[in-house]
Amino acid sequence: MGVTHATKPLQRRIPVTFLPFDVLALEGADLTKASYLERRAELAELDSVIQDVGGLPITVPPYWENQSSKIMLNAAKSAGMEGILAKRSTSIYLPGQRSRSWVKHAIRTRSSVLVIGFVGSSRSVAALILGAYDAENRLVQVGSVSSGLTVPMRRQLREDFRPLERPSSPLTDPSAAAETFPGVQWLNPRLVVDVAYRAHTAGGLRHPSLKGRRFDVDFQSVRVEDL
Repeated sequence: MGVTHATKPLQRRIPVTFLPFDVLALEGADLTKASYLERRAELAELDSVIQDVGGLPITVPPYWENQSSKIMLNAAKSAGMEGILAKRSTSIYLPGQRSRSWVKHAIRTRSSVLVIGFVGSSRSVAALILGAYDAENRLVQVGSVSSGLTVPMRRQLREDFRPLERPSSPLTDPSAAAETFPGVQWLNPRLVVDVAYRAHTAGGLRHPSLKGRRFDVDFQSVRVEDL
């Protein structure tokens, strides 16, 4: 691992830490047939050795045994992580293959958001533009969603949107939109939907998926702070 002169200024601007979680070979020996716990033991031995490789911050992350998935998922969510990776402790490493011995559990949050616009045709909807009210009661864009839209839902939403159409953006500050969409049809922010997503960031909802309409939620109660 080498560090160039160009890399060091980049490190100062964007600090990163390398987190090796497995070791597949050591001093020429193939460890892929060793169990995960055996490989982690070898990695633990290397921890003190690799701290200063290339001058980069390197940390071997911890792992836990015999913990319930619920406890680990709650801990990961509290730490702001995307999820957990559960591994069978006796599993070997299978290069290029999927295995039931390694299971990724993603953390997904479900919240109500407003539909403030859409992209589509006169008969169907391709994507929804989403919004919510911030602490100053300003309508802001919080992302978009196209995943989770079934064919019947796309057609039904297109009909539901007709009385809500408007010629201009409903956003308090249209120039602050997180995304721009060619051919967007803006809507009065009255229709509420539920969306599942990984995280809410300044760029919007990450990996959102539409879960359905919400008829029991007051559109004025949809807040950014609840995402």
